[in-house]
Amino acid sequence: MIELTLPLPPSMNSYWRSATTKPKQFGSRMRLAQKPMSPITVYISDKGQKFRTEVIAAVLQARANKKLTGRLQVDLMIYPADKRVQDIDNRIKATLDALTHAGVYADDSQIDRLIVCRGEIIKGGQCRVLITELVG
Repeated sequence: MIELTLPLPPSMNSYWRSATTKPKQFGSRMRLAQKPMSPITVYISDKGQKFRTEVIAAVLQARANKKLTGRLQVDLMIYPADKRVQDIDNRIKATLDALTHAGVYADDSQIDRLIVCRGEIIKGGQCRVLITELVG
């Protein structure tokens, strides 16, 4: 069993970012009918990178980088930072991906049972995580 206290995960709306990159021009012979598509690059935002770094620090401090390989149950208790209306499901993926990146388990596809609850307001917000290997 692994217990961690993490910072409040960013919502998915602020975790991922996308940017349109300028298409390559293939000389001056490009016909007007051949409008190039602008490629879109998706990346983790600065806020998302900061969260990942904080999760790695918490995992290392708790010596929880076990790279678990079995089937898992993950319990998340999300403590919001304030009274604003928030969807708690909007914070799940960032947390699970950061735990994978930090080496707690091999892949979040190992999670067979996921329980998410909202806790009371804590200044700054917080996420408590309990990871249990399922038997049988």
